[in-house]
Amino acid sequence: VSEDSDRLRYATVLEELRRRRGLSLHEAERLVADPNMYVCLMVREGAADAVLGGPSPPRESSRPAPARAGRARFDYQPRVSSSSSRMRC
Repeated sequence: VSEDSDRLRYATVLEELRRRRGLSLHEAERLVADPNMYVCLMVREGAADAVLGGPSPPRESSRPAPARAGRARFDYQPRVSSSSSRMRC
């Protein structure tokens, strides 16, 4: 399946979701061109399990990455710069 056909399919889904608010198919196509909207629709339609993102330089966070469960291993190690920023119970 090509990315263009996916974009049109996601635009159609978005148009159906927001039709009552007056969104046209043309406007939905424009919105789906935004990577953030595209990846959110991927999750909604089951093409991805989650959207990965977070604090990072703008060039890296401007294109969210869709994630599939089990495809990648993430090692998260929280870093604390001082004792005052640690959570205490």
